Amino acid sequence: MNLNKLKTILNSDIQDEHKEILIIEALAEDESVVTKILSIIDAERKKNTKLLKSLNCLLSKALVGLDDKKFNEGNYMQREIEDFFIKNSGEKHIGSLFKNLNVSEDKIKD
Repeated sequence: MNLNKLKTILNSDIQDEHKEILIIEALAEDESVVTKILSIIDAERKKNTKLLKSLNCLLSKALVGLDDKKFNEGNYMQREIEDFFIKNSGEKHIGSLFKNLNVSEDKIKD
């Protein structure tokens, strides 16, 4: 991939529509670009699948806790939900809609 060519295109004064065409043409010159793009898409899908499984597990726990209060002793489910939001606060579309959790960088987990 010719990064210098891409940089030149991006820094040029031509219209964005023309930049897009030139960028696609430059990328098409690289025989491995499709493999690289597919790898990026695969990583994104895996990340989204992991996130959805985590969310499904959390909602399943919450449902049990709502049905039987003994599973929510000491506000266990509230803490679990807050931890989920904090852990995934960097993800697009993830966050509490009704409560500000004041997430700091040191609270975000890998």
